[in-house]
Amino acid sequence: PPGMAKAKSYIECGELSRAGRVLTNHGMGDPHHPAVLSQLQAKHPARARDIPDAVYDVEADAGLLTLDISDVLWRLPRKSAPGPSGMRYEYLSCLVGEYAGDDAQAAVQALSEVGSLWAQDKLPGWFNRVFASGRLVAVNKQPPASLADVPDARPVAIGEADRRVFGRVVMKILAPAYREVLHPQQLAVGVKAGDTILVHGVRLLMERIGPRAVVVHTDLRNAYNEISRASIFSALMSRPGLAGAVHPFRAAMSTEAFLVVG
Repeated sequence: PPGMAKAKSYIECGELSRAGRVLTNHGMGDPHHPAVLSQLQAKHPARARDIPDAVYDVEADAGLLTLDISDVLWRLPRKSAPGPSGMRYEYLSCLVGEYAGDDAQAAVQALSEVGSLWAQDKLPGWFNRVFASGRLVAVNKQPPASLADVPDARPVAIGEADRRVFGRVVMKILAPAYREVLHPQQLAVGVKAGDTILVHGVRLLMERIGPRAVVVHTDLRNAYNEISRASIFSALMSRPGLAGAVHPFRAAMSTEAFLVVG
């Protein structure tokens, strides 16, 4: 099957879930193809409203004041796709590996300090815009019927490795606050093993209800690309438990980032 060699390489480094996805996905579209690029542009509309640029009187979450990225570097997945610069997770995870010395430890500390400034939204706007840049790829939603066929594609922006590391650290710190506000209505953010809870919970309900049980799976069309970032900002500000999370959100979303096609 297509992708077998790639799946084997994932299995060899312990990435079993990703190996399975390689064997079951529908491949990638060519983002330089005019028809594919037109799809991606249509699904990534310009913002209707900017995130407010006014000063907001909210203290950053205490956990964001001194980030430590070491623990996340130990657990980074292997063979992840790079962002626009080509930097991979492996370039960062080697800083805490078996051969990391004093220089590597100093680099981790320096990166942690930059991450803390970013998470507190204390870096210049131009830096945030460049730092939030991504590499735009097209993921096919269905297999092409022929070599000339251009199936529906999903736009995916792959961010820079170091920004994704900072994001992982920030979400680990803020997960309890998100769980307090969002659980049990949602099981994706801040809830450990949320997918397992969902699957077994649905099965249990169906067993209790019996043959009359019906499960409806719904999806919001292009939700991530079209949701208003300004509305998310307002929602965070309106909830005391999440207001401390507004700083990294503004750092990541306050400006429209550069997208590099392919």
